[in-house]
Amino acid sequence: MSDFETLIVDFYDNALTITLNRPDRHNALTDTMAHELTAALNQTEHHKDPRRLIITGVGKSFCVGQDLAKFHLSGI
Repeated sequence: MSDFETLIVDFYDNALTITLNRPDRHNALTDTMAHELTAALNQTEHHKDPRRLIITGVGKSFCVGQDLAKFHLSGI
């Protein structure tokens, strides 16, 4: 699969595995990660007969939610 900045994506034995790969930030979701997740899911069209989707995370946390360090409030 394609190389991603924030994900590890693997397709094996009819299973698509997407691993969130920002352990230093507890896999907090960024705009980049969201775009990459969409792209990884769209790539399943190129594989024969995907039957399982596994989403996991590197490190101690699966995903703590939105990365607030990248969240900008406007008008405050």
